Order: sequence, then structure tokens, then C-alpha cells
Amino acid sequence: MLKLAQLTLRNFRSIKEETFMFQSLSVLIGQNNAGKSNVLDAVSILLEGTSKDVTPQEFFSPDNDFAIEGVFSDIAEHLEALSPQHKPRVEACIDGNGAIKIRRIGSATEHSLSQMEMLNPTTGAFNTPTGIDAALK
Repeated sequence: MLKLAQLTLRNFRSIKEETFMFQSLSVLIGQNNAGKSNVLDAVSILLEGTSKDVTPQEFFSPDNDFAIEGVFSDIAEHLEALSPQHKPRVEACIDGNGAIKIRRIGSATEHSLSQMEMLNPTTGAFNTPTGIDAALK
């Protein structure tokens, strides 16, 4: 089963910058307006968001872009969901722990959302291999 192991939010809603580590079962507990729904909404935007999801209220600081990054473990067992032409591009982004890191950037100036990008652990750069968004959904 594909697992969200880590979620990092920067400049997203009520969260200036925070990294959340998840176990097989994780529970979000807190007072009202503590940011629990913001964490869940960030996961949704990371996996399925569109530019319609980017409004001025999405930014902790309205002058800076937001970033949502997720580390997903156990990705190897889901590679079969990818088309044969996309599979090698995604395989190249699996790190030594069998995980991938993906991100989406929300533009503060354009109120738009970037395509899903994956970190290439060899180069340290994010790129946009096609096919990963459909496979993760």
C-alpha cells in the first residue's frame, strides 16, 4: 500500500512552515482552528488540486508562493499502474528507501497551481515526469 510518510507545508494557510511525519495510522488532534483541516486539504491539493483551489486565502503570507511536499513510501509495488513509457521516468526518482518526493507550488501572484513535480534523488532537482499524478490518484 502506498503510504504518505511525510508532509511539508510552507506558507500554506495557517502554517508558515511545518513538517509532519506519519505512521501507518496517524491521528490529527487539536483545538478548533489549530490547522487540522489545513493538513488534510494540503494532501488533497497535492494529489488532486487544480488552480481553482488557489485563492488568496491559501497563503500564510500573501506575497510568497506556497509549497506542499509529500514523501510517499512503498512506491515500487505501485509502478505497474504506470504506462510503460512513464514507468522508467518514475523509477529514476525512487530514493534508496523506496520512496518518492512530490511537490506542488501555489503561485501568489497568479493564483495558480503548478503541475505535480518529483524529486530526482540523483540530481537533487524537481521535474515533471508525466503519469505520476494519475498513478498516485
